[in-house]
Amino acid sequence: MPTLPSRRSEVGPDGPGQEMASALVSALIRELQRVHAAMDSAHFVARNNLAEAINDFSNGATDPGFWDPDHMTDILEMQNNLRQMKEVDLRHLEEEQENFHIQYNKYENINRALNSLQGREGQQGVEAKVLLLQNQNAEMQQNLKMKFAAIEETRKAYWQKQLTNFQRLQALQEVVESELVMYKREQQLAGNGTPITRSLDKIQSWFERLFESIWEMRQQITTFQRLRESSKFQFNDQVIQVDSLASEVTKLLSTLITKAFVIENQPPQVVKTCTKFAASVRLLVGGKLNIHMISPQVNHPNHYTSSFPFLQIQVTASIVSEAQARQLYQRDNSQTSRIHTCGEILNNKGTIEYHPSSRQLIASFR
Repeated sequence: MPTLPSRRSEVGPDGPGQEMASALVSALIRELQRVHAAMDSAHFVARNNLAEAINDFSNGATDPGFWDPDHMTDILEMQNNLRQMKEVDLRHLEEEQENFHIQYNKYENINRALNSLQGREGQQGVEAKVLLLQNQNAEMQQNLKMKFAAIEETRKAYWQKQLTNFQRLQALQEVVESELVMYKREQQLAGNGTPITRSLDKIQSWFERLFESIWEMRQQITTFQRLRESSKFQFNDQVIQVDSLASEVTKLLSTLITKAFVIENQPPQVVKTCTKFAASVRLLVGGKLNIHMISPQVNHPNHYTSSFPFLQIQVTASIVSEAQARQLYQRDNSQTSRIHTCGEILNNKGTIEYHPSSRQLIASFR
């Protein structure tokens, strides 16, 4: 039975118990993050307190540099898994279904040939042809049944993998979002002199890779739906709920994009009237959405069309009270009622701009 390190020095970066202690600490923090992500948004204060506790534990329970969470390994593993499923599993399913259609067309040709020979049994050589075609028909039927059963098994196996992938993506997204929550908490504490230990650039890289993974899964499900709709036979989809999972993946993607819109530079904690301050917001997946590449078409009165090099998107900043912020946090995304503010800000509109070198989509307010 393994024993825990007896001295604190042994769990430092070079201590013999570092690997075991690192695994224990990481597992504990992941569990706390899971509980935090599962908490109802109505428990606004409790969520913040738990986020602060996780942050304090992460920064103070171990030596500096001992625990540096980097979820990129898990996300890259997911990407490789999805890539393999596309290149191997999904392609194999497409080939099997295409081969089935080819064999089914041959089967239909045999049936048409048999029908054309009906009523000509008395002619010379017809009976031999009918017997040959009937044997081919029976053999083809048996082969088609076997191929259909094989396709059904391939579809089920592929679908089970996708369900597992979806669950893993959900878990990864919860962890990455909790990292962002803790970064925001550090932002709040920074006003009191507490250093920010988490990097928004690193969190952005997690969001970008996670976006790619969810988008890839969404594309694969779309291909899976297309294969089902283009098939000449009816699948038994009581177990495989394609449309339901497609909807859930779209929701997951929508949630990720919504959470990815963050305030990078916070205004002062206390904002006085007639006082200038600067702030900026960043869309962590802006580079992956290619918003800066959108080229709208505008019809002019003289009937010619002009294409702008990029689409200028403006972001509006508003000042709200703590109570209004809590209402916004708890509000359903489907609600489109007007946001109530508690004051006015001059120059509160900023154009969101893309910076290719840093892959950042930012809107600044001054």
